[in-house]
Amino acid sequence: MINWKKFLCATDFSDSARRALEVTLQMAQLCRGRVIVQHVVSPVPVPGSPIGPGGLVGSIRFDTVLYQKELLKSARARLEELVGELAAKDVETEIVVGIGPAAGEIVRLAEKKKIDLIVIGAHGHTGFRRWVSGSTAEKVVRTANCSVLTVPLPDQK
Repeated sequence: MINWKKFLCATDFSDSARRALEVTLQMAQLCRGRVIVQHVVSPVPVPGSPIGPGGLVGSIRFDTVLYQKELLKSARARLEELVGELAAKDVETEIVVGIGPAAGEIVRLAEKKKIDLIVIGAHGHTGFRRWVSGSTAEKVVRTANCSVLTVPLPDQK
C-alpha cells in the first residue's frame, strides 16, 4: 500500500483546481498527511524601450517590481482565503506562492519538499488553446519525479 504523507496541490483558482484542492485535502485527512498549496504567478514582462520622443509608451511609468509584488500579495491572500474555506482543522497546510513557468515551478517545489503526490486540476482544454499554451498538468505529469493525480471536473449532466 502506498503511504502518501506529503501532498502538493497546485492551483490557478479555476473550478477544476478548486476540485483538485478538495480532493487533496480529503486524501491528506485520510492519510494524516500535510498539504502544500501552491500558486505560480507568471513573470511580468519588462517593458521595452519607448516608442519614441513624445510617444505614448514613453510617457507611461510602470514599476514592474512593485506590480509583481502586488500580484504575489494578492495571490497569497486568495490562497489563504481558499485554504481557510476548504481545509479541515486537523489537516496541516502550507501556502507557497512563486514566480515563473507554472509546470517548472510545481515540479521544482515538489522535488525541494520531497512531495509524495502532486494533485492538479485538469481543465480539459483542446484544439487551438491547448496547442498554443500546452497543458500545465500534462507538463507536470511528464516531468515530475513523484506520482501526479489530475482531477477533472465532474460531468455537468
